[in-house]
Amino acid sequence: MTAALILALAAQPAAAAASPRTIQIGIVQQAQQLMVVPEAHYTLVEPSGVRWEVEPGREYRVLPLNLRQVRFGPWEVPADSRLEPKDGGGTVKVSGSRYRGTLIVRAVSDGTLSLVDEVGMEDYLPGVLAEEMEPDWPLEALKAQAVVARTFAYYNLNRFRSEGFDLGPDTRSQVYKGVGRENENVRKAVSSTKDEVLGFDGKLLGVYYHSCCGGHTTSPRSVWGKWIEVPRPLKGVKDRYCHHCPQSRWTAYFADADIMAALTDQILGTTSIDSLAVGKRDSAGFVEDFRIYSRGRVKVDAKDFRKRLGPKDFKSLKILRVIRRSKGIEFVGSGMGHGVGLCQWGARYQAEFGRNYEGILSYYFPGSVLSVVTDE
Repeated sequence: MTAALILALAAQPAAAAASPRTIQIGIVQQAQQLMVVPEAHYTLVEPSGVRWEVEPGREYRVLPLNLRQVRFGPWEVPADSRLEPKDGGGTVKVSGSRYRGTLIVRAVSDGTLSLVDEVGMEDYLPGVLAEEMEPDWPLEALKAQAVVARTFAYYNLNRFRSEGFDLGPDTRSQVYKGVGRENENVRKAVSSTKDEVLGFDGKLLGVYYHSCCGGHTTSPRSVWGKWIEVPRPLKGVKDRYCHHCPQSRWTAYFADADIMAALTDQILGTTSIDSLAVGKRDSAGFVEDFRIYSRGRVKVDAKDFRKRLGPKDFKSLKILRVIRRSKGIEFVGSGMGHGVGLCQWGARYQAEFGRNYEGILSYYFPGSVLSVVTDE
């Protein structure tokens, strides 16, 4: 989307968009081939304007020919050809997932294909919500998530422009698998917050969200080491609601051998671990580094430590206890995810206790302004 974004107070009526707001999602990268099934009337449009009518329900095989051409079913067409819905609606099935919008087929320098879904922002968001939050959760929690997801998308437009799209379909951006898990609850959450975003100091706020904070959200500086000055809405808040989440307490055990293998470049020459302890914590209680003792002391960055051991088991850096076992280390932790911004489980229980989405957003982003996006 090239239109400039302006923030206006949500209490004012949203200005009509001068042009459709679209976003490009790189839904497939480095594919050797693709199987595409239009589920409505679509047209394959070459960059020159040449048009080919495709049949609804027919499966088309897409193959790379070279950097300039691809084969789409029976046709050889230039790369960057577009599969456009004739009436603006309908879906296309790609590898089992269904997508709205226009699909752009691109050839990549390594001889593979990429596929980009160019879709309206408000049509993109239901697919995000259905993957990032449970679709049957309370509506007010989903509405809060919709505002945060929309703000994240606008704030991060063009993040992957060097790769030919705005955002990815995974946790590098926001998880997006098309329309598969959408339901009426999700669609209502998006439509009832149409164009609403969070702002601060007259600009879009760089928001984040996660599953469960473990009792206190933290600052992006603690997690990513950036933001020379963290804006007030992102400094972190105490959360008395998320203790209901299933990950409010968890344990993870790692054998000494697995820890040493994961950190082999940092603990060279170490054949055993005498002990492991928490080093520094941030103000919210998240661990910033660990200390490993064996023939001396080694300080290990906590984010790198978690990444190497695997975030699926090492659910967060809110570590409550470290227990030495006979052949390994047991961690007792709280929460799940990086802990910055909206706590989804906290939002769920706030909604169940009667708080509306505006209140939920104010709770997790104090000082932010609920605004609308308009075109300049």
